[in-house]
Amino acid sequence: MRDSPTKKKLVNARLLSPVARRTYTRVTRELRSMVRILHKYGQHQAAIARRFQIDKEVIARILKGKTKAAARDTGDDWQFVDDEFRKQYPPLETEAAKQQTARPQTSAKENLGTGMLVRTVSVRPATNARRMTLRDTDASRSRGRGETNIPTSMRSEPQQQEKNQTRHDAPLQRDRSSRNRAILIDMRNTSQPEIRLLPPQSPNLREFLATLEHDLTGMIDALVRQDLGSSEKLFALAQWPSEELHKLFKEAIPDLTVAQRFMLVRGLKKSATVELLE
Repeated sequence: MRDSPTKKKLVNARLLSPVARRTYTRVTRELRSMVRILHKYGQHQAAIARRFQIDKEVIARILKGKTKAAARDTGDDWQFVDDEFRKQYPPLETEAAKQQTARPQTSAKENLGTGMLVRTVSVRPATNARRMTLRDTDASRSRGRGETNIPTSMRSEPQQQEKNQTRHDAPLQRDRSSRNRAILIDMRNTSQPEIRLLPPQSPNLREFLATLEHDLTGMIDALVRQDLGSSEKLFALAQWPSEELHKLFKEAIPDLTVAQRFMLVRGLKKSATVELLE
């Protein structure tokens, strides 16, 4: 049966339509790479489809990796395009950085683990050595001149406890002695001032002067200058007659008032009496 003239016209119209005349491009590895590169440069799928005369749905499937060929694509897309296209669309900085960091990823992890191990081994002895140095420094400050430096490993436990107690008490003793000392600087020597430390006062002397009828601790420096800066030296004068003590303190410490001088003499006599009774 022959086709009718109307049907022949419809067939001819379909053949002459733009869809029928479209030439389909073969989707190669190079073309898929160019599609992805153009998409990374911000071109829309419709523009890419018009450029390569490919259906927009095919472009979308290539970008999403839903075709078998696109799913198998590995490596750098810029390696599969020609030089002219590469010059027009050079590799992006983010892509280059991603490729550079992706290659040594496994070795970097291994090196990181090794580096951490090396740092741990190298730092701990240094920290221990620093602690030992600080411990030895504190111990040497708290020791007297006649003490011998004994290694920590050779000390017995009671000695170590006693040394630790001395180390904790040493800063308080140093602070007390330094606070009670008076410093004299000779300003006449312009080249280098001479610093002379007066002998420290005994804590008992400060206690004794503070417990009198009036607090006479302000006279400690004057007593130190007269070589009476300790309770032993001052109490040694308690056996003197009261008249002699009055004369001594009047000449040695002229800043003392008459009442303060009587208080000091009476306190010395009272302390001497208490010591004799004890």
